[in-house]
Parts: sequence; structure tokens; C-alpha cells
Amino acid sequence: MLRLAIYETPGTVLVILGLYGKFWAKGNAFVNFLNDSNNVNLILTIGIVIWLYCWTEFFKLYRNKR
Repeated sequence: MLRLAIYETPGTVLVILGLYGKFWAKGNAFVNFLNDSNNVNLILTIGIVIWLYCWTEFFKLYRNKR
């Protein structure tokens, strides 16, 4: 469980940065690479893939514990 939490942390950070760049920054982000929509979409994609991996592993562990 701790391993999954450690793996999920970068995914959470990436999703938050991606959402910030997509919806709140409006071309005026605190880092320049969040102003480019291609970068933001890539960051969101990577973050969501990390989330999905962690959640599928979590459900596998949960099913095996039952």
C-alpha cells in the first residue's frame, strides 16, 4: 500500500499541474511550459496513466486480501 501511495504522488502532482495549465493559467502560468497546450495535454496524459496504474494495482491487492 505504501508503495502505491509513493507511485501515485507524482501522478497527482502531474494532474494538478496539467489542470492548472489547462483551466486556470490562461497563458500566464508560473512556469513557461504550462503555457503550451501540447505540454499540458502530455502532462495530463502521463498523470492519468500513473493514476490508472495505481488504482488497478490497488484493486488487485484488495481482491487478493478478501
